[in-house]
Amino acid sequence: RRLDDAVEMIQANRATVLYGVAGFVRRVLVRAEELRADFSRVGVAMLTGEASSDAMRRDMQQRMTRLGCADRRIINRYGGTELGSSLLECSEGSGFHCLAPDQIYHEVVDADSGDRLADGRQGMLAFTTLIRRGTVFLRYKIGDIVALDRKACPFCGRTSPRITSDPVRSGDIV
Repeated sequence: RRLDDAVEMIQANRATVLYGVAGFVRRVLVRAEELRADFSRVGVAMLTGEASSDAMRRDMQQRMTRLGCADRRIINRYGGTELGSSLLECSEGSGFHCLAPDQIYHEVVDADSGDRLADGRQGMLAFTTLIRRGTVFLRYKIGDIVALDRKACPFCGRTSPRITSDPVRSGDIV
């Protein structure tokens, strides 16, 4: 479908959430502005699939303001196919919360030795599935360098594991 079709569907269905790859969500907002679409019900943009810079998020929030969106919250999602789950921000800049700590165990390990690192130290993100059947992962290293924290989130108080640094791809994975 065309980009205009996406804008029209959001407008016609009075969508409240825009959810998609960061660059595409921004393109939707740009086109909505050009078409003077009614996005007054939109309150949240959930971004996934690629990193979004501070400048990109500011640009999107400004566009949401000009479009008359109900709110201009932008929430980033971090995940991967292997995880079968997502980690989400509760608030912009809060870090990525594990939504299912009873199902997936997250840890940060030394990339070479595999030794577990203390909370707050940067290393390779690894996870273990706890209740999955079929394809089970044990200390699977995703390939991203992060810092992890288990203290209460200063924004929402949640105590599940939380990635507190921007994930950085390691090696030649892009």
